[in-house]
Amino acid sequence: MSGEGGRFFKLMEKQSGTVSGKWSTLVDNAKELGLGIGNGLLPAMGGLIDFSSSLLQNLQPFRTLLQAFGAHFSP
Repeated sequence: MSGEGGRFFKLMEKQSGTVSGKWSTLVDNAKELGLGIGNGLLPAMGGLIDFSSSLLQNLQPFRTLLQAFGAHFSP
């Protein structure tokens, strides 16, 4: 069926030349690029998340102070 003269012979090549086929290839390439970038950033993102979490925990005492300050000046 997919051999020379068959119903599906070179069908993928023909489909890849259509606008739909080109769009599909573009989307696939963009996904691959995104995955590559994301995988490269994962180690740095882990560190950034740890840092941000620690920072927010250390800022909690200021929350109480700011709430008291705001309560003092609110009508």
